[in-house]
Amino acid sequence: EQARDLLRRGEWDAAELPLRDIEWETPRERIGLETGTLLIQVWLGRNELPRALTRCRFLSLAAADDQRLSDVLLLQVKVQLAGKDRDGAMATIARLKKDFPYSEAAARVHDIRLPEKP
Repeated sequence: EQARDLLRRGEWDAAELPLRDIEWETPRERIGLETGTLLIQVWLGRNELPRALTRCRFLSLAAADDQRLSDVLLLQVKVQLAGKDRDGAMATIARLKKDFPYSEAAARVHDIRLPEKP
């Protein structure tokens, strides 16, 4: 909860500290979706896009059969668009809509504005 509150305020470095503490105390949390998605948001906020994209892909593999994977895919779209990877974002959007058509993440992906094709 502390990390979520700090993320809402845009305090990226401060939000990362409690997440790292959780990972240190409980190594299994390194593949956990809750701490993983929060760390992705931290790195996205700090514009550390390769780290964020790597964690998105890692969580996609670790939680392949978890319904919350849709949230990871939505974050991956945001990371890809921040990195100007329109084609990658389109592929991720297609996967999100195909695999999780009735999820909240699939509904929210429609609110994301895609850049025009160059």
